[in-house]
Amino acid sequence: MMEATLLLCVQWIEAILSTAYRKKSGEERQLISSKFGLPNSQSLVCFALCSGAFSDPVLKVYTASNIRDELERAKREFLHTNIAVKKSNKVFLPRLLERFARESSIGSDELLKWVCDNVDRKLQDSIHRCIDSKNVKKASQIIEWLPYSSKFRYVFSDELAKRPWWV
Repeated sequence: MMEATLLLCVQWIEAILSTAYRKKSGEERQLISSKFGLPNSQSLVCFALCSGAFSDPVLKVYTASNIRDELERAKREFLHTNIAVKKSNKVFLPRLLERFARESSIGSDELLKWVCDNVDRKLQDSIHRCIDSKNVKKASQIIEWLPYSSKFRYVFSDELAKRPWWV
């Protein structure tokens, strides 16, 4: 019951913020962010926040001294485990990347390029083959969004499972 209540609250807050952000330019988004008390938001945080939903990133503990590197590592791990290319004609992306694109104020074309820049060589080659084989003008025709599963579960990182952060 508790997790259902928490997840429901998270969904309402996200719906309010995403409605306020929808179809706004970068400047307008910054103004809205400052009104909500979110100045200078860091979009990499998308890959670190875990509300307990099945589609969320792995649960980790981050340190202030090395936060930028840890967020970069979390981003790469999330992309590696959640992006797939099937039959060289579709790139399957998790809904979390859609939220990341909104927060970063980038479109589908820029998102696909960003994904290519942040995945390993094998996946990068698969995405490029998909783009080349389709001969399409828009990335939105290649991207297939994976559904967001709000089913409750926590996945702990290997470091956290082997050695708890409080030890």
